[in-house]
Amino acid sequence: MRSEQSSYWFRASVRFRAHTRFRNGFLLLVLSVWGLTACGGELHGQDPFGGGPMDPFEARQPGSAPAAAPPFGQPPAAGAAGGEDVDPVVQAIRDWNPQTAEQLTRAMQAMLDHGRPDEALQYLKRILAANPGVPELAKLNQEFGSAMFMRLRRDGRVQPEGQQLADRVLSAAQQWSQDPTRLAGLVRQLSDASAERRVAALTDLRSAGLAAVNPILAVLRDPARGSEHANLRQALVELGGAFAAPLLAVLESDDAALKSQIIEVLGRLESRAAIPLLIQPAVDGDEDSAVTEAAQQALRRIVGAMPTRLEARHFLEHEVRRLLELSAAPDRTGSVEFWQWDAAGNQVVRLRVSAAEAAVVLAARLADDLFQLDSENADYRRLNLLANLEAAKRLGGLDQALAEGPGTAHAKAAAAGVAAVEDVLHEAIRQRSIGAAIGAAEVLGEIAGPELLSTSSASPSLLLDALRHPNRRLRYAAAMAIMKLNPQQRYAGSSFLVETLGNLASTTGQPRALVIHPREEFGQSLAGLLREVGYEADAVQTGHQALLAADRQPDYELVLISPEIDGPAYKEVVQLLRRNPRTASLPVGILARPEQLEAARQLADQDPLLRAFPRPHDAATIAFVIGDLLAVSPADRIPQETRQQQAAAALDALLTLARDPQRYGFYDLQRQQPQVEMALHQPALRERAAELLGLLGSPAAQRALVELASQHALPAEARQAAVQAFQHAVAERRLLLTTGEILRQYERYNQSATLDQATQQILGAILDVIESRWRAEQQALATQGQDAEKPPGSLD
Repeated sequence: MRSEQSSYWFRASVRFRAHTRFRNGFLLLVLSVWGLTACGGELHGQDPFGGGPMDPFEARQPGSAPAAAPPFGQPPAAGAAGGEDVDPVVQAIRDWNPQTAEQLTRAMQAMLDHGRPDEALQYLKRILAANPGVPELAKLNQEFGSAMFMRLRRDGRVQPEGQQLADRVLSAAQQWSQDPTRLAGLVRQLSDASAERRVAALTDLRSAGLAAVNPILAVLRDPARGSEHANLRQALVELGGAFAAPLLAVLESDDAALKSQIIEVLGRLESRAAIPLLIQPAVDGDEDSAVTEAAQQALRRIVGAMPTRLEARHFLEHEVRRLLELSAAPDRTGSVEFWQWDAAGNQVVRLRVSAAEAAVVLAARLADDLFQLDSENADYRRLNLLANLEAAKRLGGLDQALAEGPGTAHAKAAAAGVAAVEDVLHEAIRQRSIGAAIGAAEVLGEIAGPELLSTSSASPSLLLDALRHPNRRLRYAAAMAIMKLNPQQRYAGSSFLVETLGNLASTTGQPRALVIHPREEFGQSLAGLLREVGYEADAVQTGHQALLAADRQPDYELVLISPEIDGPAYKEVVQLLRRNPRTASLPVGILARPEQLEAARQLADQDPLLRAFPRPHDAATIAFVIGDLLAVSPADRIPQETRQQQAAAALDALLTLARDPQRYGFYDLQRQQPQVEMALHQPALRERAAELLGLLGSPAAQRALVELASQHALPAEARQAAVQAFQHAVAERRLLLTTGEILRQYERYNQSATLDQATQQILGAILDVIESRWRAEQQALATQGQDAEKPPGSLD
């Protein structure tokens, strides 16, 4: 029996070897060893790969399916009686009975190469069921290579298990390669006495990628490990230019010893990206400083010469202005990788930012260097403050207040004084650096006084001028700054403040579009398509109607216009939209017929916010039009939550002015009543708007409050707030409802018998206010000897 089995082993291995000699070296080796072992009569001996003992072949009946692989960690089941000539490769792998994750992976790979994905899938399932940990999975990647697992991920024959295992292995490999403890050990190994171990450590660090930078920096910062520093600097050079980006961030550090070493490395790498950052320390540093010496040597190595002080200033100024111009341009490049120095953690950190944000942060760094070269230069000071404010607002968020504290852009601007910051505001508006303009307005609101709004000329101050800027965020920042200045006497341009606050307060809470088309049915059709893609839309037929709507509605994000409109024509409408600060930054799409398209495109070439499109006829096409228009000025888009927050702040500001007419009576708040009424339709703004209307107290305000309180579908709290505001309005301004409006309230009350008790009480409270005021007025008439009357519809 033993000899027969041995002979079978030999024949099986030789037969398989004949077919796979050039296909799979691993199987060839495995089966050759198995054959020799079997011929030696050691069928039940130990597996040559370190697994468990090999079992006899499983047998199956002719026509039956291959035996399923046993569960992970279990030996194969005993074969059934019979004498089928089974696939010797499959049988040999089964008899090997792989147990460890590495053995199972080898078996899976062998079965895939042999064209038996059904068998490979069984081994895959056993690996997944064993749930190996990160170290074991990472070892699989090291042993078999990531290419094999990438192929496994795409192999449709073994899914979804193939992708599951591949994802886990590749993820574990990444975790393992970037494990801080492991990386620290590799950094230490770079100074090993064995050249072979040093090379191996460098190879592994290169595989870890940029995660290796901080462990190396940690040692370079440690003077106690100075004996290792030369090897680490050499390693950074060997790792190559890909490591230069995080090393540039180290130049922000205050650690002179670390900076000088990194500058040396950058010089040896001949990193041209380092040139702007080396200018200031090379030209303006202490001659005895290690940083200065390293910067000078690095520049000579990279450029071949040292710049003069004048050349350095001109170079840095040009770079700062170039980067600021780049940051102000439309950004369609997506996010980029950017590195910064984290002073608290003494390490570099990787960020994902837009290309424009990366440009403005670098501009701020270089502007600091430029200002250090000549701190008496007013132009350099303005440029420095502008770049720092722009960078702070871009990274911190245009809708977030500037961060405060030592070293921040806010601190630098505040220290420069009111005149310097106002100068920055002017320059930022001129250069379209909206972030810097917003930041300057915020700082002025905190460090200036109401005298800032006074001017010897007839024109308003710069901060007031910002209230009429096309950018909504800047208008809001300027308005909030003026409220902080708290002027209590009339000043030139004071009407701009309440107009801006009213416009901000009248948000609808929904993104909106304006459609201008002479045919009403087509305009309504376009409005319907816009609603399908999430936009509220208003459709008008003439240019005059469009200009009125655009001026009144603050939430328009885009305009769609037909070349066929008149009163005025579409070209004139576009020009007038650009002249109005509230609509100047709106992207406009011309929806043209085929014969009009070329002329429309020629017009669009003259205006960066103008685009020409064929007429859309379905939601997919209108979605494309919207996407293209919004991409024109993405920085001007404001989320609806932010609009709501701005509206609430604007209403609070108007309430502050309305509550104290003695101090702020010079503001004409009545003109903002229509905008305040629009805020009544927003749940988050309703109670503020109701109180403000009560303070205004005009006939229209009283009517709006009564209408709000009478809508039983609204929350009771909002209706009660409207009644209280109405009561205040009547007490302060007397009852200004018409007889017809009063009669309408009695009808509502009489018809409320079937409504809830809260609604009946609210409607009754309205009548109580009306009748109480009526009685007071009639009593006053009676006192004067005149006949008193009952109120219209009185229940008495």
